[in-house]
This record gives sequence, structure tokens and C-alpha cells, in this order.
Amino acid sequence: MLSSSQFKKTLVIFSMIVIIILFISMNPLDQADEQVEKMPLENSIIHNPGQNCDEHVSSVPVENSLVFFYKKLDCPKDGLTVVLLHGARFSKETWKSLGTLDILANNMFNYVAFDLPGYGESIHARGLNTKSFLEEAIRELKIGPHVIVSPSLSGTYAIPYIFSNPPNLLAWIPVAPVGLLSRTPEEYRSLPLKVLSVFGERDAMITNVKSHISLIPGVKEVEVPNGTHPCYLDDPGLWHSSLIDFLKTLT
Repeated sequence: MLSSSQFKKTLVIFSMIVIIILFISMNPLDQADEQVEKMPLENSIIHNPGQNCDEHVSSVPVENSLVFFYKKLDCPKDGLTVVLLHGARFSKETWKSLGTLDILANNMFNYVAFDLPGYGESIHARGLNTKSFLEEAIRELKIGPHVIVSPSLSGTYAIPYIFSNPPNLLAWIPVAPVGLLSRTPEEYRSLPLKVLSVFGERDAMITNVKSHISLIPGVKEVEVPNGTHPCYLDDPGLWHSSLIDFLKTLT
């Protein structure tokens, strides 16, 4: 039988072990910076969604993170690539399970669907610079003419990028993105870019969308009836038809 002092020591040791286990389980990505340099580029064929259009899952080091993505970059269609980002509760798998990637492939559009750093399979990055993330990722992948799809959280990546006047950016498809207020209404009025704005009727972000994105000259707006923040999930048919119709105007 343990004495009182032995029992206290045992209790302290047990408590420390529990704290260490909890800390490790809550912080699995602390060594992300070291992992980026050690992990090789992955590139394995997943399936063939369209004629002569192979889909791959790959990874590339960007901004101190190892970023994973689905890609299909070998279709014609004038080389146009759709770059799909995602919201805080989602990942590249959202576009796959929703059928967006297959629909793009069936219409002979190239695409890259990212897991943003810290989401899906991508590694969290310390000191991430969201302003230069897309620029670096697109440069690393040698993407030519492209369109950015940016729902919700991913607006913090897309908005700094589109306002930097990047070469080969043909259009922007915001879906009630976060970060709209980081630019003035005057900047939206002078944005020389084709835009398809998609938002849900019941989305609380609709006020910001209307007061900023709606100011862009020639913007095409699609309001999803009874739609919520991730409105593409509420009416996938409307989302996909609007997406493809808009992309066809660019080629």
C-alpha cells in the first residue's frame, strides 16, 4: 500500500503524462516546417474523369507548408484552369464529393483544387503569408490562364491575389468570401475583371456581398433561393450550371 507521499508523487506523474498526451493530440502540426523539406512531391493517378484528362492528387511546398491538391491540367479548352479554394469547414474533397471536379472534366476544363494550409491533407504553416500564397502556388504549378473560385474563408487568400493584378487571371468566382471589407468600394468599382458572384439568399454575408462585389462593373450575380453560406451545397445543380455557363464565356 502506497504511503501518502508516494501517492502524491504518483498522482503528480500521472497528471503530467495526461497533460503531455493532450498537448500532443491538440498540436500535431508543430513540426510542420521540418516536414515540408523532408516530404517528396507526390503524384499518383486517381481516375480518368474525361477523355484524355487524367486526375492526379499531388503536393507542392508553398509558404512553408506542404499543400495537397487535386489537379487535371492536360485538357485543351484553351488551357483555361479553374483554381478551386474552400471554406473553413471544407477541403478539396468538397469539390470532389459534390461532383464539381467531374463536371469540369466532362466539359473539358482543367482544374486545381487545393487543401489550404492546415486543412485536409495540407500541413499547417507557421507565419503563413496569405497575401502571397496563391501567387506562389500558381507559379510553382506553372498554371497559365486561370479562374479563381473562392468561397468563405478562402477570400483571405483570393482577394489580395486578385487585387495584385496577376498575369493570366481571367476571372473571379467569389462565393460570399471573407475579407471583402479589406478593400474599399472604390477599389471594387475599378476592378477590371470578369466576375461571377454566387451567394445564398439566407446568407448573413449577403450585405457585404451587395455593398462590395456588386459594385464591380459587369458582375454576373447568382442568388441561390433559400441558400445558406455554403450555397453550392444547397443547390448543386444551379451552382454547376452557373459555373459552366460562365466559364464558357471566357473561352
